Amino acid sequence: MDSPRAAADFVRSVFAASDHLELFPRSGRRMPEFERDELRELIVRPYRLIYSISDSQVVILHVIHGARLLGDIPEI
Repeated sequence: MDSPRAAADFVRSVFAASDHLELFPRSGRRMPEFERDELRELIVRPYRLIYSISDSQVVILHVIHGARLLGDIPEI
């Protein structure tokens, strides 16, 4: 992000997306790279908010740029 305003707008978007997950944890799509129902993502352009779901919680694992290769990310 090149400007403080753009960065602040992005952070607000990520927080809004994560707030949405509190009510609708399965609203993100299953990640096409994995065949695991508990791994999901929401797109907050140009980033991917990657999270896992269980019976009692949603855990945000990563917020990564969409161009980044997932093989470079531990814990997935």
